[in-house]
This record gives sequence, C-alpha cells and structure tokens, in this order.
Amino acid sequence: MWHWLVAFCLFSFPAGAEDVFSWYPLQVGNRWVYEWESRAGDPRNPHVARWTAIVSVKQHVTTPEGLVIVRELVFEGEANAGFVGRRLSAPYLVRNNCLYPLFESWDAQKQTFTRQFREYIEQISADLCSPLQVGRRWKGTADWPWLVEGNGPAKNGPQLGIPASAIRLVQEWAAGPLYVWFQQDVGPVAQWSRHNGTYTESLGLLRRFVPAGSAPQR
Repeated sequence: MWHWLVAFCLFSFPAGAEDVFSWYPLQVGNRWVYEWESRAGDPRNPHVARWTAIVSVKQHVTTPEGLVIVRELVFEGEANAGFVGRRLSAPYLVRNNCLYPLFESWDAQKQTFTRQFREYIEQISADLCSPLQVGRRWKGTADWPWLVEGNGPAKNGPQLGIPASAIRLVQEWAAGPLYVWFQQDVGPVAQWSRHNGTYTESLGLLRRFVPAGSAPQR
C-alpha cells in the first residue's frame, strides 16, 4: 500500500497493472491510517475495542510471477484489542489485473516465494480485481464471490464516514456480509463486517492517506 519514486512506478509495473494501481495506489512510500472499532458479545452491552492500523508500502520486488508489493501493518491503540503493538508483513502479488495476498508464501528476508507458493497460487482468491465495474464478480474466499455492488453506503450497513462516491464491494458469507469501499487514486476507505450468529461487528475507516514525499505525520 505505499509510494516510492515516480519514475520507478511508471516504468516498473508489469503490463496491465495500471488499472489496479489507479484503484489502489500501492507505490512505495504511500501510507494509510485507519481507525477501527469492533463490538462483540451482547448487542445491548457489547465488548468494544478500538485501535489504529497503519499500512505502509515498503518495497517492490519484480518476479516472473508478477510484482510483489511488500507492505507493513502496525497496530496501535487500546490493549483490549489483543494485537496492539504488533508489526506484521502483508505482501501482495499483482497478477493479471488482480491483487493477491501472499501471507506465508513470501519470504521477506530472502525476497522470494516459499515452496508453498506453487500450490497456494492455484487456490488463492484475489482481494481486488480491476477495473471495478458495477456488477463484476470474481472468486472470493471459500467460494463466496466478490461483487462490485454499487456506490456509497450499503442499505443495512454504516452510513457515517462512507463517501457517496466510493465504490462498494461485498462478499456475502454464510454468517453475514463483508463490505469494502474503494476510492480511485486513494484505495480502500472503509471496511465493515457483521456476524449474524454470535454478535460481532467491526468497522474500519480511513482517516489519512499520506502519499510518499508528504511531510511526516501520524
């Protein structure tokens, strides 16, 4: 999720990557700051946790399989969120106009794919496929497809903090929906999910998008 040199960005992307990067500007140095809140347990008196997630693009690595985007996630906030204080690697692979999360299939130290990659790439589901056209679908987790549903807030989801112009993606899990909103040239601006069985609801909103070269801030 982040920026580096403009010349590098323009000339180092594989063919077809421009559409993905117009929706999610993952150039080295770019940074996103999200505020998250989760509610769980009794809907009338839920356990509430709040935290901040800072996502940064650290590096691009060109491979025969596509461009690897090396991202770092840092969590700050209340101790009751559980994972506050953690710093995680979250690489993406740009492949055929889609973004694929790599998880353990990328060795950050050796900057190469692990032995599990060949099997993993056959099963992996894309987080984003471009262009984001209303009505488009692609393979999602556990065979629940992603659908580009429309713009602005969802009818039964959060209304505040969701830009009317943001394009809305939904994945309808058996237990409840997962929504992600994207704005072009900014990336994901919100995410909301709800579990309809044991009550769990989480909402993340973008508070700052800091392009590479901007003055340092938190």
